[in-house]
Amino acid sequence: MPNAIKVLSADTIRALSSIQRQQFPFAFAKSLTQIAKTVQTGVQMRTRLEFQLHSEFIPRGIRIIPAKKGDVKTGRAFSAVYTAERISTFMPIHEEGGQREPSRQSGGGGGDKGASFALPGQFLQTKKFRTSTGKVKQRWRPAELLRNYRRHGSGGGKLVAVSRGGRKKTPFIIRGKGSGVPMIVRRKSKKRTPLEVLYIFSSRATIKPVWDFEETVEKVVQLGFSKKFSRNLALAVETAGGFGR
Repeated sequence: MPNAIKVLSADTIRALSSIQRQQFPFAFAKSLTQIAKTVQTGVQMRTRLEFQLHSEFIPRGIRIIPAKKGDVKTGRAFSAVYTAERISTFMPIHEEGGQREPSRQSGGGGGDKGASFALPGQFLQTKKFRTSTGKVKQRWRPAELLRNYRRHGSGGGKLVAVSRGGRKKTPFIIRGKGSGVPMIVRRKSKKRTPLEVLYIFSSRATIKPVWDFEETVEKVVQLGFSKKFSRNLALAVETAGGFGR
């Protein structure tokens, strides 16, 4: 398995007493499952701290595979913490970092669909603009905001600001001074400024490695597994009558 952590040495197993060996499969499988659950909680906490989440959609996508007692007897026992398919398409890049290119299905809307990311501005970060899964509500997505926006050109050409807007709360496109980066904005009042930035378009997004998924796993396992195993083995032996019987 990728990124596996060995938690018990052969020497440790050989040093067990006869009754400890009898109870070993149960105690070991139980400890592996318990540490996986502890790791799951730790990674979920790390995720909530590092990312500006609007729901529990991502933390709920962090799953575990429990260990099986039968696998211990064959020497193949393991437990695992993994990302469910629904978050595996976008979360792993936050572990190692890299450049993310826009997909042809996830463009910002209008003539530029698939050509750039539409990154929500601060105005759209609050919960009232989000669904229960944390996505921007349909009415606040670029395609809806620009539904009545006039375009110039044909053949899927880029959106061009023919009109500078004018009416309060009517979205329109401008380019940043100096950077030339396209943005969807709207006026807060009848005055030309200030403007609310709804979206900033980008041809690619640089993702920093900030999740620390693997590091969290390693820390939790190193700190907690030995104690869990020792306790579970002692309880299993005691229950089986190993102490003074």
